[in-house]
Amino acid sequence: TSIDMYREDNPLLAEYVIVSPHRMKRPWQGQTEQPQKVELPQYDEKCYLCPGNERSGGIRNEKYTSTMIFENDFPAVLPPPGPKVPGQIHPLLRSEPVQGNCDVLIFHPRHDLTLARLAPSDITMVIDEWKAVYVKRGSQEGIEYVQIFENKGAMMGCSNPHPHGQVWSLSQVPQIPSTELSNLKEYAETSAEASPGVPKGPGGKRCLLCDYAHLEAEQGERIVLQILPYKRHIPSLLELTKEESTSLAEILSGIAIKYDNLFQTSFAYSMGIHQRPVPPSSNSVGEEEDVAHLHFHFNPPLLRSATVRKFLVGFELMSEPQRDLTAEQAAQRLRDCADTKLHRKMCGIFAVHGIQESAKERKKMIACSKRQRHRGPDWSGCYVGKEAILVHERLAIVGVDTGAQPLINDDETLILCVNGEIYNHLALRKELPGNPTFKTHSDCEVIHHLYKQHDKELCNKLDGMFSFVLLDESVTPSRIIAARDPIGITTLYQGWSSQHPER
Repeated sequence: TSIDMYREDNPLLAEYVIVSPHRMKRPWQGQTEQPQKVELPQYDEKCYLCPGNERSGGIRNEKYTSTMIFENDFPAVLPPPGPKVPGQIHPLLRSEPVQGNCDVLIFHPRHDLTLARLAPSDITMVIDEWKAVYVKRGSQEGIEYVQIFENKGAMMGCSNPHPHGQVWSLSQVPQIPSTELSNLKEYAETSAEASPGVPKGPGGKRCLLCDYAHLEAEQGERIVLQILPYKRHIPSLLELTKEESTSLAEILSGIAIKYDNLFQTSFAYSMGIHQRPVPPSSNSVGEEEDVAHLHFHFNPPLLRSATVRKFLVGFELMSEPQRDLTAEQAAQRLRDCADTKLHRKMCGIFAVHGIQESAKERKKMIACSKRQRHRGPDWSGCYVGKEAILVHERLAIVGVDTGAQPLINDDETLILCVNGEIYNHLALRKELPGNPTFKTHSDCEVIHHLYKQHDKELCNKLDGMFSFVLLDESVTPSRIIAARDPIGITTLYQGWSSQHPER
């Protein structure tokens, strides 16, 4: 059920994660974040990464037209000869030298773009640059590992919104990829022969990630998007075919757009590539690093809304990771988001109840509703009832099949204005008795049927971010219900007439 909790194994890191989905309904009065600013200029004269601008270290950027890479002006790791390590005074106070390079890779000359807004062809050029810097740094003497990553969003510590990532090359293999490689090797050495049809790793042995990708692709429940590379063992970016590189660009574009559409914001994350630590040398065929399997990590800080950040504190710092969202729930929410078009719209609802001669007030109420338009809406849907008016603001291009409101049931007695998303609408539809008819594909239409079955207790059935007003014209006087999600992700304001508060 929705309140089940459990520990889930992550075999790649040999650690467990506690999953507590019932905590998604926990009220939140803690810190909130400012949504990522969307409207940025195409060129910012104060940006250190825009073409032709001077960086903080005094070096002037090229007037690049696609991608650009340069050594970080403030590197975390220094090239050889690195600084000396303090002398060891006790075995418990051990330190060791580390050296390498830190590079910055700019994805595009335009300041206002992100992976979600780049064309797949532009992302393909970024992938080509990843390959080039992986070869360049990974072939240098003393370099044992190359880490490619991107931090997006101020809440993830990104110091500049211009689309860019980083590449750190190190003289040591860091802890997390080292743990992954160790577990991949152990799985390959101790597992039985792979099942027919499942890709194999080096030496014909089983690969943990090949087995995992094949299993998930068969089950489908936790798959968001599929690409070609899952069909064979690929140690690094260098082994991708041209077709697979194109497919990878499409998947990166698609998942970034889905993240943006999830909360209607420029979604923050940390993304990193794990692959073979360094490219193989001419005589390195069969090296144990070939157990590595190319994969990407996306770590998003936003699980509830665009403003409520997930902090790793307390139990998670002292014991083990914990999540309020199951992998299946997360995959379903992302699958439900479009991956080919960014939907940044700020819809709104407006309702007035207990008014006399409602038809005469229609024009005035639409004018009032239009004042809440922001960043997109250009169309008003209106319902005039016996003593109520409901108005919905949306983009005119949003299809009638999913976006036109108010939503009216078959006998025109229930009228609904809603803003937000009901995450569990498909599960709720299956639970409804009598196989009821739905007029649209809107995830919110299920509220009509839940009201008939549960009255105002329907709110306890909903999982999502929403505010709604439901008008029941089947009774006299007509009845109205207003509600929002328990956290208040989607805001709802109520007011009463000073002249007739009883209405």
